Amino acid sequence: MACAFSNTCRAVTVFIWAALTLLIVHVASATKISIHVAASEIERQALLNSGWWKDRIPHNSSDHCNWVGITCDYEGRITDIDLLNSNIKGELGRLNFSCFPNLKSLDLWNNSLSGSIPPQIGSLSKLKCLYLHGNNLTGIIPKEIGSLRNLRGLFLYSNKLSGVLPQEIGNLKSLTELYLSLDFNRFNGTIP
Repeated sequence: MACAFSNTCRAVTVFIWAALTLLIVHVASATKISIHVAASEIERQALLNSGWWKDRIPHNSSDHCNWVGITCDYEGRITDIDLLNSNIKGELGRLNFSCFPNLKSLDLWNNSLSGSIPPQIGSLSKLKCLYLHGNNLTGIIPKEIGSLRNLRGLFLYSNKLSGVLPQEIGNLKSLTELYLSLDFNRFNGTIP
């Protein structure tokens, strides 16, 4: 009797296919979890490397999603960094922006951040609100800011920014609020 016609062979074949399918789904699921854990750890390390959490903001948990000022999505990825009025000192560029692909809101208003706005800020493709006002930021607004296509609010007033506004600001089609102010900033040229 040929195996193709045997009910036992059919049952064994179906069982093997089902077992292989379950194994593939399990491996794929475990791989997906590993990728999310690795990405979440990259974000956590980027926060720690900024130095903003060390001795400044209490965090009693190794889970950065429970830290003050951090909001995460259901996968444990950071969506909001909200550190307004947190007395943060240091350079803005110490935060590795490219580590936060899901960031939607960055609120660093009214701290003592210095340095320039790094070009890597353009990697925050999901960013909707950027609050950097009330710091000591210097230099120009980088042209990469024009890559933030989802940006609705850009707040840069009360800094020490200067130079010509980049033409790329005109690419921000979703922008509904733009606050640059000349009270401390020293921009020149035309508004794009």
